[in-house]
Amino acid sequence: MTLVVGWLLTDGSGGGTGHRDLWPWLLLSGVVGLLLIIVRPILAVLGVLAFIFVNPSLLPNLLDIGEFSIRYVDIAVSMLTLAVVFRFLSGRVIPLETLRQLFGPMLPLICYAGLSLALVWLYTANSFSASIASYTRLLVTAGFGLLLYTSISNLQDLELFHKGLIGFGVATVGIGMWEAEPGHVLDILEINGWGTEATARYGGFLGVNALGLVAGLLILSASLRRDKTSNSISRGVVLMTGLLGLILAKSASSILATAGVVTLYRITTRAQRFGFLRLFKWAMIGMVVVAGATVIIQALRPSDVGGLLELSGGSFAQRLMIAYGGMLIFLEHPLVGVGWQASATPEFIGSPSLNAVLMETFSALPGHYFFLETTTSLHNLYVQVLVELGLLGGGLFAYACVRIGRRVAGVVRGLPEDSPYRSRAEFYAFGLVFLLIWWNTTPLFSGQTDSMLAFAFLGALAAIGRLEKQRRRCECPPGREMVTQNESATPR
Repeated sequence: MTLVVGWLLTDGSGGGTGHRDLWPWLLLSGVVGLLLIIVRPILAVLGVLAFIFVNPSLLPNLLDIGEFSIRYVDIAVSMLTLAVVFRFLSGRVIPLETLRQLFGPMLPLICYAGLSLALVWLYTANSFSASIASYTRLLVTAGFGLLLYTSISNLQDLELFHKGLIGFGVATVGIGMWEAEPGHVLDILEINGWGTEATARYGGFLGVNALGLVAGLLILSASLRRDKTSNSISRGVVLMTGLLGLILAKSASSILATAGVVTLYRITTRAQRFGFLRLFKWAMIGMVVVAGATVIIQALRPSDVGGLLELSGGSFAQRLMIAYGGMLIFLEHPLVGVGWQASATPEFIGSPSLNAVLMETFSALPGHYFFLETTTSLHNLYVQVLVELGLLGGGLFAYACVRIGRRVAGVVRGLPEDSPYRSRAEFYAFGLVFLLIWWNTTPLFSGQTDSMLAFAFLGALAAIGRLEKQRRRCECPPGREMVTQNESATPR
């Protein structure tokens, strides 16, 4: 409520030119909201979630200092931080073992990304401040996962977070439906040619790719095994909403990620013993799923698929060209890369020599697909990591994925079938797998929906591991696993 009133006070411009007589109400609501958040920090997490499901470019920044900006989500994160600090000062200490296990493998990669800023200053000094701002946003994004871990004290907190996540996802698809309704096209998204063809794409307040991501996660949520808190009606609503979201967004990466992760979930949860015939069966099912997803993509985006086959145009062909250009940059700087977020600068992706090679290799593509006038990011996280962080950073990224993957699997396997946390842990674990597939066509932008959800899933999984240990140790009813002073704050 505080953030909404604040936005109204500034008339949505961030300039503080709203109605002065509302300031007392803003102050009062701020005090009340802060008190509630101190009592239950998970409420601040819901505030952060609300902004995760809105594209940051659609909201005005509260403050801009060069390349650095303060967003509305930063207010929610700050309030969450205050609540966590107050909890710590009041003596409610939280064990850190599972947090260290899941977040620890990322530290070398994050530290190296920070060190790579020196390369940005060396290669493209004009972009140095932008890279620092992006890296700072990465630290804030990772910090949200840590804050979420400390905010989940019991089963009720976890359920509130999860229901908020699903609820905001359903609402996001609903906004996309409203956008597609005749007479309700959102000017802020500048949709061209609405209603002129069946392949029109809609993204609501997120954008088409992020809406596809959210829709795929909704389908994954509805595809998991039923637990005591779910019912057929709610699962059906979530499933249909997710399917509708995929149709609205028509995101190829989201369709492939959804098909892949749901199939993988079925394989890992139903196949306890992997004999040759069972492996052959699931291999055939996987091939059918991939073929079906390809047919769906062909039906939803025929021009892009045709352009890819002929390398003559369309989004798919352009992304292939961008990936090829990224690999050419990587071959010139293979060991340590070009530095965090430097790949999208005029010195690299906008280089005239690189674009000359791309124009010769992809001669059938239109001239405006290239980047002599306007640069673009590398539309693939894995290519981006190799280009910006080199083989060293790529190795650290692979190490982090493998180590975290094993530990996430350990958390899920350590939950008994009757654990109240089982279904939630499976969703967050396979949600991470979904993101790993989805990132094949999307770069990493800190503070965006995908990166915030990735760290949120890790934080929730770490909290689940801690709560399950407490449940077993005290043998108390679910939802009563409150943190006490007697619990150690450091891993043994």
